[in-house]
Amino acid sequence: MARTAVVVLALLSATVVFAADTAIEEPTLTLYADVLLQLRRQSDDPTPLLTLQPPPAPDSAAHRAAMDKIVDFVAKSAARDSATFGTAHNYYLALWTRYVYFGDENDAVAAFAQLGRAADLAQDRPADAACCAFERGKNIMALPKELALKITGKEPEDAAIEQFQLAKLKSLSKGYYAARSALALADLYINKADAKNAKASIREALELDPSRGYVWNQAYDRLGLVLHAEGNTDGAVTMLKMAANVHPDTDIKVAGLACRLARALIESGTYEEPIKYLGKAVALADDGKAGLRPELVYALALGYTRSGNTGRALQYWKRYLDMNDPDPDRRKQAREVAESLAMSAE
Repeated sequence: MARTAVVVLALLSATVVFAADTAIEEPTLTLYADVLLQLRRQSDDPTPLLTLQPPPAPDSAAHRAAMDKIVDFVAKSAARDSATFGTAHNYYLALWTRYVYFGDENDAVAAFAQLGRAADLAQDRPADAACCAFERGKNIMALPKELALKITGKEPEDAAIEQFQLAKLKSLSKGYYAARSALALADLYINKADAKNAKASIREALELDPSRGYVWNQAYDRLGLVLHAEGNTDGAVTMLKMAANVHPDTDIKVAGLACRLARALIESGTYEEPIKYLGKAVALADDGKAGLRPELVYALALGYTRSGNTGRALQYWKRYLDMNDPDPDRRKQAREVAESLAMSAE
């Protein structure tokens, strides 16, 4: 009897260990544990926090507990090293990340307050000061409007513009955050349909980015968008092609540039080129190598329609309509075109 009890206890212990191991092996939990371990080694290094990924579900108690451990640790580090910019900024990063993942508005309020403290410690560090202003502007635009009003006391767009302008001022010279801030300002002006200021900010972004990389790609893309909206199709095609040439691989085009360039080319009366690379982009998505967005399929259907290939056009209009694009105007237009093509094909 005693021997049986020992065996049962051993089996139960093994089950507990196995369950614990299984929990630890969950990829995101493992990542959170690894991030905490790296922070314990160097509490002012932001790199580990930047590798964090969202939990599989926002209501996961295990992931929230793991994230709480990270936040608690960086909070203690920031209190202990109160004069160190890195630990203060890491505390902001941890709070903001927890807000993004779990949606607690108190974390958003606390994150903005902590970012302010980090900015105070960066007064004589231009790059870090520019970073804080840029992040504040970016985060303002990510907040629900009511919460942004509560935190800033201003209209979100006005508050964000103020921070992006401050980031450029703090940077003192060309650099990443100055260029990104100019690009962010361009986006805000585009949303306001202010083409003049949008163009000025885009030109500034190009001047401020010495690396001629990501910002240049995005700046040419934005300029193409503005020119297209103004009806300057040829200019839009030129700018969008320049954007594509900065990062010519098709996977980047799938993110939206392909759609804008294709629409501009199609409207200029060119069909073969946009159909070719849009088709390749769709194939990449079908192979699981990239995401497939409704506007990509819409652009491809439009290309086949304008080129007179009714069969292929109907195939992609149907595929587009099956994707439940949230844009009601685009859905309505697609439905009307598809019905017209179907009637003419009978």
